[in-house]
Parts: sequence; C-alpha cells; structure tokens
Amino acid sequence: MLEKQVQEYEAKQKSYAKAYMVLCLVVLLSFGVYTVFKTREYITLKAGVSANAGMIKLLQADAVQEKALYEVNKVKSDEILSEIEKKLKTLFPESDEYTALTRQIDKLEEDLNRKADPFEISNIDYLTVTKEGNYSILPLRMNIKSSGENFTRFLHLMENSGSLNDGLRLMDISSIRLSFQEAEEEGETKMINFTVLLNAYFQSGK
Repeated sequence: MLEKQVQEYEAKQKSYAKAYMVLCLVVLLSFGVYTVFKTREYITLKAGVSANAGMIKLLQADAVQEKALYEVNKVKSDEILSEIEKKLKTLFPESDEYTALTRQIDKLEEDLNRKADPFEISNIDYLTVTKEGNYSILPLRMNIKSSGENFTRFLHLMENSGSLNDGLRLMDISSIRLSFQEAEEEGETKMINFTVLLNAYFQSGK
C-alpha cells in the first residue's frame, strides 16, 4: 500500500515537473517574441527619429535660405519703391513746381534743338492754376519754332509724359495753333511755327 502511494506521488511530481517545464517554455517563448517585436519597433522608431532629424535639419537650412532671400528681396523692393516714389514726385508733384517744370522744358529744347533740325522755344507763359477735385492744373502757353520731325517728336513726348521711363512731368495738350514757314533756299528745312497750350498736373491742395 505504501509503495503504491509512493509511486502515485512520484507520478504526480513528474506530471507537475512536465507542466512547469511547459509553462516555462511558454513564458520564455512569449518573452522572446515580445523582445523581438519590441526590438524591431525600437529599430523602426530609431530610424524614423533619425529621418525626422535629417528632415528637420533640411527644413532649418531651407528656412535660413528663405529668410536670407526674403531680406535680399525686401531690400531690392524697398529700393524700387523708393525710386518709384521719387519719380512720382517729379511726374505728379505736390505743388505746381513751375521752376522745375521750366528746367524740364529747357532740357527738352536742348535735347531736340539741332542746327539742321531746329526746335526753339521763344517764350513760356504760365497761366492761372485751376483745381479739379483731387488734382490741380497749371496751364502754360509756349511759342515754338520747329522742324517737322521735331514737331512730331514733341507731340510724341507730350503723349508719353507721365511715364516712369521718360521722367517727364504729366502733361497734355489743350490746344495747338500752327503756321508753316516756307524754306527760303532750296534744301533748307521747312519750319513750323506753333503756339501750344499745355496742362501740367500736380496734386490738389498742396
């Protein structure tokens, strides 16, 4: 009887030992799988962090370049705006500026007048200023003796006055009266005498 009990006890012990070994193997296997999974996850995260760090460096470099480019463009834009404002003060001044206008007309005569292709202004008369809403008009009358080609050039200059490229004060022709002078000698330039009434514009209330 005792021997049988001993045998049963030994059988149970072996059974428990086997169960314990299986349990240990399951735990070890689970731990191994968990470790492998976490290791892969760590490697993936590490690679992602490394990639993100590289991207951040690139973005920072781009940001520095963009800021530098912005500063350069801002300086250029400020220079352009300053130049435009300066030109606008000449093209559309804050007051009648008839002295500056007279200098412009003298320069125009100097540029056009040539011995074989004359352009001569005999006088300039400034008339009474009139106001028209947000701008004012300075009328002026000029008597001019010119060749036909310079007469055409003068009309073209008046047509394009106010242009940022030409820098000539904003004006237009109100009226023009012509008389033609025949050439006294053969081959001499045929002359045009004309009286022109111009309107020069400037900012009102200044």
